[in-house]
Amino acid sequence: MLNYQSRRSYLRKTLTIDYWLATRVSADSCEKAAQRHNSLCSSAIFRCEVFHVCLKNYLTEIQ
Repeated sequence: MLNYQSRRSYLRKTLTIDYWLATRVSADSCEKAAQRHNSLCSSAIFRCEVFHVCLKNYLTEIQ
C-alpha cells in the first residue's frame, strides 16, 4: 500500500495525464478517465476535478 505522500504524488501524475487526455480527446475517453479515478481515488476532490474537466469537454463537443 502506498503511503500518503506517494499516493498523492501518484494521483497528481495520473490526474495530469487524464486532464491532458480530457482536453484533447472525445467525451467517451474522458468519461473512462473519470470512471478510472472513481475506482482509484478515495478523495472526492480528485473525483470532482476530473468530473468537471470531463463535463466541460463534453459540453464543448455537443455545442
